[in-house]
Amino acid sequence: MADRVLVVEDLKVFYNEFQALFGVSLEVAAGETVAILGANGAGKTTLLNTIAGVLAPRRGKVVYRGDPVSGSPAYRLCRRGISMVPEGRRIFPSLTVEENLEVGAYSGRRGPWQREAIYNLFPILRERARVRAGETVLVTGASGGVGLHAIPVAKALGARVVAVTSSAAKAEALGARGADEVLVSADHEFHKPMRRAGGVDVVLDCVGAPTLAASMRSLKPTGRVVVVGNVTALRAELNPGLFILTEIALLGASGCTREDLADVLAWVREGRLAPVVAGTLPLAAAADAHRRLEARGVVGRLVLVP
Repeated sequence: MADRVLVVEDLKVFYNEFQALFGVSLEVAAGETVAILGANGAGKTTLLNTIAGVLAPRRGKVVYRGDPVSGSPAYRLCRRGISMVPEGRRIFPSLTVEENLEVGAYSGRRGPWQREAIYNLFPILRERARVRAGETVLVTGASGGVGLHAIPVAKALGARVVAVTSSAAKAEALGARGADEVLVSADHEFHKPMRRAGGVDVVLDCVGAPTLAASMRSLKPTGRVVVVGNVTALRAELNPGLFILTEIALLGASGCTREDLADVLAWVREGRLAPVVAGTLPLAAAADAHRRLEARGVVGRLVLVP
């Protein structure tokens, strides 16, 4: 194979006297993507850990860009460009999102996913909410366009996500989108179960005045509410004592820059982001689209085209 980047030959790996790999061989060429398939316990993770230097093979060899690297420590292989990305969002829960990104950028290698590219992808949760990995984020109006897309963003930042919707018919879609818990609350009393559970760290409020009081009461002490939408012209009453006693913060976020928008459109074209479009209607059917939204029968966005 020309331009071989990685070669694994006759790899045999043991855990004490238990043999996990029996003569595994593979090759990866430059620009190629190779998938390792197998049942649970077949040795997929063992193979990847051995390539990445977490485990040492008893027999066989690993060659990277022409150099034998079998048994090299993981930190040296990481500097050269070999690393293991485990499943299940295994991050450091005691670190902030930024600190987790710094750990991931340990090798200092240049590439398309630099820190600013990540920040541009998640501006609200980075700049305003300051979400830490391991925190709980509650999203109000979660079945709407903004809320529905906030769920995977918060999950990508390492958060546990509670999605709030007023429609029981939309609960399944929110779970499929990645929400860890879905609350159906047509009366905007979702703060009661949240407080019984100990509260949340961050609320991304996509509804505004109707849910703001419950959003603030859902917080743990020193929690943050970030308001990104307001569906009515009503004014919300605030209790100063709540801010004083619990030291919570109320923040606002108005949107994104032109550069952010250009990046997002590029990511959609490349398939990195998948917007949820509930339907496409002609512009002449705008009144019908509004009726569907008012009836709360839409999950995601309705698109009007000329």
